[in-house]
Amino acid sequence: MFKFDTHPDQKIDRTYPISEQAPVQKLVFIIKHKSKHIINSFKQTCPKNEQVVIAYFKSEKRSTIEAKKFFNFYESIGWKLNGKNPITDWKACARNWMIKADEMKNYQRSSEPSQNRDNLRTSRNKNYGEPL
Repeated sequence: MFKFDTHPDQKIDRTYPISEQAPVQKLVFIIKHKSKHIINSFKQTCPKNEQVVIAYFKSEKRSTIEAKKFFNFYESIGWKLNGKNPITDWKACARNWMIKADEMKNYQRSSEPSQNRDNLRTSRNKNYGEPL
């Protein structure tokens, strides 16, 4: 039979019957709830107000509207990423916002269909009374 050492935080529950072949003990763990505050090595930083964000966007030669969109979006979700992780550097987050905005502008320009093209190749004079 193997010898199992017990941890000092474990108590032995002897309420179960002991078999005739070998004694059986059920170990019951005591969970200690310690009120420790885990201090994150990163401090959450968020801008003091909207004017700070607007000033930063202007220093990056961006529009005030874009700065307001950024501030309102992250203010509404509590300055967190993916709903759980706090933002540690709002300026880095703003730079990512600017990059994504540029990508969206480029994507919209390249994917806009021409106004003169008829993608379905249909005529403008349609008779809806005709069966298909």
